[in-house]
Amino acid sequence: MLPSTLADFSPVQLVGGTVSSPLMKGGSDRIFERVSDSHGNSAIKMIYSEQRAENSRFARVAEMLDHWGLNVPKILHHDAQQRIIWMYDLGEVDLHSLCHQNAPEKIDAYKKALGQVARLHSLRPEDVFALFPDLELMPGFDEALYRWEQNYFLEHCVKCAMRLELSDSLMEKLCAEFEVISSRLCARERCFVHRDFQSQNVMWFRNEAWLIDFQGLRLGNPFYDVASLLYDPYVSLDSAERDDLLRFYIQTTGILPTQGKTCEDEFHTAGVQRLMQALGAYGNLGLNLGKTEYLNYFSPALENLSLAVSAVGRFPQLGAVVGELKQRASKLY
Repeated sequence: MLPSTLADFSPVQLVGGTVSSPLMKGGSDRIFERVSDSHGNSAIKMIYSEQRAENSRFARVAEMLDHWGLNVPKILHHDAQQRIIWMYDLGEVDLHSLCHQNAPEKIDAYKKALGQVARLHSLRPEDVFALFPDLELMPGFDEALYRWEQNYFLEHCVKCAMRLELSDSLMEKLCAEFEVISSRLCARERCFVHRDFQSQNVMWFRNEAWLIDFQGLRLGNPFYDVASLLYDPYVSLDSAERDDLLRFYIQTTGILPTQGKTCEDEFHTAGVQRLMQALGAYGNLGLNLGKTEYLNYFSPALENLSLAVSAVGRFPQLGAVVGELKQRASKLY
C-alpha cells in the first residue's frame, strides 16, 4: 500500500512496526523486509552492505529516475550511516510470478515494462547530469567490460561448472568472435541502461510495470536491457512472443540500425553477450556462494544462448561450445 504523503508514513512510526518474513530477491547481498505500522500501511526496508559499491547508489538513482517520470519505488528515507533505505511497498507480484501464473495480462505487462525501459533509454545523459551533478554510476559498458563478462562466462560456466577445457586454438577463435560481439555493441552511442532488466526486477503493481534493482545503472547499449528481458532464462517466451515484443520496442523508440546491421541483429548479439554474463553468474552464485538454486537455470540459459547464436548466424565456434555445454548441463545439473 502506498501512503498518500510522507507524513502519513514516517520511518519513526515504522521503527516499532511489524516485520513480516524477510523478502528474498535473487542473488542480492542485501536484506529486504516488509514492515507494517498500526494503520495498515507498509513499506520495504532495505539493509545494504558496503560489499558492492552500487548498493549505496540505489537511493540517488531512484530519486533521479522518479524525477524523470519512471515508475520506481519512491524513497521514504535513506540513513546512509546505518545503510538503511525505506521505500514504497510495490507488493509481491513481479513479472516473473505473473508469467508463471499464466496471467492474461502477461503480454500487456511486458509491453509496459518495455515502455518503462524505453523511457530510461531516451534520457539524455547531459540533461540528467546537469540536474544531478552528484549522481554516481557504475563504470559504463565498453569493450573492456564486455570482455570481462565473456571471461566471467569462460571461468565460472565453461571451466568450473561444466568442467570443459578448451584448447588454445579454440580459445583464439572464440576470442575473435568475442571481439566481434564487443565491437558490435560498442558501435551505438551509449545511453542509460538498467543492467539487470529481467523478470524478477519488474514489479506489477496497480496495472503498471515498476522497475527495481537499478543500482547497477550505467551507460551502455540499449539492446542489452531488451535482450535481458526477452531472453530471460527465468521465463519461457516463444519465438513469436519474443519477436512481437522486440518489434514493439523498436517501434516505440524509433531506434535506428547502426553500421549497416539491423536492430534485430544487434538485439540477438546483445542476447549472446547478456546470456554469457548470466551463465557466469549462475556458476559463481551456485558453486562459489552456495546458492545452488541457480544451477537449475543453466539449461534454459544455454538453450536461449543457442537460439541467440543461431539468430546472429556468424559465431560458429561459440555455437559449437554451447552445443557441448548443453549436453553437459543435462547430465550434471
